Amino acid sequence: MSEKSLYQFKRLLEELEGKSGRGTELISVYIPPGYDLSKVMAQLREEQGTAENIKSKTTRKNVLGALERVIQFLRTYMETNRATPPNG
Repeated sequence: MSEKSLYQFKRLLEELEGKSGRGTELISVYIPPGYDLSKVMAQLREEQGTAENIKSKTTRKNVLGALERVIQFLRTYMETNRATPPNG
């Protein structure tokens, strides 16, 4: 890894460290390079089913909304790209 890319990576990590969510409402999805995106979509749909059991109406709505946005992004991404990016 070159010094420039290492610097950019560290900056990205610092930016991500500043992100936060309320309780369990923050969703992070890591997809390794070459991983089957349809499996990720299936896992996210399964998580939607699990999120339906959240007792707090506000938290449930926020988690389901976040999951839906991730699924929509992946669906759009899959229309133009069949594989994950080289770096995941």
